[in-house]
Amino acid sequence: LGISRNTQRDEYSLVAVIEKGKTIEHLNNSYYILDVTNRLDSANSNYYFLLRRMLWYQKLTIESELHGVALYNQVLPDYLNGHLIAVKGGGMSTQMIEEIALLSSLQNIVNGRCSNS
Repeated sequence: LGISRNTQRDEYSLVAVIEKGKTIEHLNNSYYILDVTNRLDSANSNYYFLLRRMLWYQKLTIESELHGVALYNQVLPDYLNGHLIAVKGGGMSTQMIEEIALLSSLQNIVNGRCSNS
């Protein structure tokens, strides 16, 4: 993802999504990934791994295209489910509001939620 600073890296976590029980297991940084996969395979679990940003202490910076796509796909379901945007200090600049409106419009067009009228 192009993340180079330890403070940024610490905000991310690997999670195992276990389809059988519809559960998510947050993996500690000290876990060995092969031990986790061995345990899940032994339990005949269908699973997959996601890298998720769990903390949002640092200012959002997009280090690479892959990083931007990963964050976009992480927050998209929250946006589509109507979760509100919270900004520290309670205010947004006019530019930020315009960018959010544009991105929201484009996303709704992509999802077929807009009519041509």
